[in-house]
Amino acid sequence: PATVLGTMEMGRRMDAPASAASVRAFLERGHTELDTAFMYCDGQSEAILGGLGLGLGGGDCRVKIATKANPWEGKSLKPDSVRSQLETSLKRLQCPRVDLFYLHAPDHGTPVEETLRACHQLHQEGKFVELGLSNYASWEVAEICTLCKSNGWIMPTVYQGSGSSAQSLCLARKCPQRRTKFLSLGLGRWLS
Repeated sequence: PATVLGTMEMGRRMDAPASAASVRAFLERGHTELDTAFMYCDGQSEAILGGLGLGLGGGDCRVKIATKANPWEGKSLKPDSVRSQLETSLKRLQCPRVDLFYLHAPDHGTPVEETLRACHQLHQEGKFVELGLSNYASWEVAEICTLCKSNGWIMPTVYQGSGSSAQSLCLARKCPQRRTKFLSLGLGRWLS
């Protein structure tokens, strides 16, 4: 399994120089995956990563970048908000696309079909490679997988959560992808 550097504190507890040093040390140890989100530190985390000159999102870039759209703080997972969040993230990250685009959490005020259709459109436009889900219940993941498959939309291939690994493995077994593949799992743990 890959080790992913979460950047939630970059721009809050870690200033830009400390953040840059952390990313460089992480990459020097052979790791290649960075995780951020539209909402992390009001966008500072993405801006710090974008300012490192890593060539994120480029075809020859060895570093993979993931970001997320959220339904909080005046945002939603309505199509316009999903597009706005992703396009803003791309500008902050100074990249043409992200490798992984997550829906950060369910938006129970927006029909999930609208969100998934918008994600499929953004994927077709080349703005991200893989779709991920974060903080969704197993039944929601199953529903999303079914909707995506029946509509020919991009299927989620990654699940990120902070729950138990047993719960997440159970979720993965319920959602076969592309006949035999299962969702990749990302289990977050807080380090202090």
